[in-house]
Amino acid sequence: MVELRRSSRIQNPSPPSSTEPVAKKAKASDGQSVPKLEKQLEVGDSIPDLVLKNEDDEEVQLSELASKTTYLAIFAYPKASTPGCTRQACGFRDSYESLALKNVTVVGISADSPSAQKKFITKQNLQYSLLSDPKREFIGLLGAKKTPQSGVTRSHWVFKNGKLAIKKVGISPEASFGEIGSDIDGLEEANGEPEVDDEVKEVLDDKNEEQEEELGQEDDQEFKAEDAEAAGDEAKDEAVNGEELKEEVGDLKAKPEEVESNEKDLRKEEHEEGEEVDQEASKDGEA
Repeated sequence: MVELRRSSRIQNPSPPSSTEPVAKKAKASDGQSVPKLEKQLEVGDSIPDLVLKNEDDEEVQLSELASKTTYLAIFAYPKASTPGCTRQACGFRDSYESLALKNVTVVGISADSPSAQKKFITKQNLQYSLLSDPKREFIGLLGAKKTPQSGVTRSHWVFKNGKLAIKKVGISPEASFGEIGSDIDGLEEANGEPEVDDEVKEVLDDKNEEQEEELGQEDDQEFKAEDAEAAGDEAKDEAVNGEELKEEVGDLKAKPEEVESNEKDLRKEEHEEGEEVDQEASKDGEA
């Protein structure tokens, strides 16, 4: 009789399978990563070296644009030729001359095409350039994306010497062009006079002392020249006065002679008059 043997599978039954799903590890070779938040420019950061197109479809390098002016004022608007954006753009147009006096270059930016920007400039007589950022690349760095998919938040920024100095995101059209001038005035007041290194200050003090000594020597020379001139004038005056005194003395010496001569003339005249009287009297007696 054949002996039946139990299968090893029966003797060692496998444990029941779990109903919970097993988590899979991500493959390191799939090349996918968790999306990161877009880094935004903060105050003190340099303007990025991006290239955008202007209203004439010409490429504009942002870093080069910022290097040509002390202040670069950039304002963002949602859409060209819409009411709020028109008020904002025209406000910068009307403030253009006063901002230019402060060495401010004004530029507008939106996601509109270059042709739409061109029409906007022509219709509103704008003196400044409008940049086209259809992918909102620079707008995103500035923190003015309305949503990740679309839209632009009305804002303005000021770059000073290529570095971000003012950042205002989410403002009204009137606040945008109305506050830009005072923002720049605030930067000027905050800067004040630059601090001077002690060694540099010492050198400047030495130079100031040297200049003061030179000025003092020049003053001494001028005083000496003035004294010499004054002494010469006094000598001349004394010489003139001496001549005048001599003339006066001569006049005084001549006066007694004139008096004596006058007395002689008077006596002569009196004598002649006496003779004439005697002659007339003798004539009368004879008659």
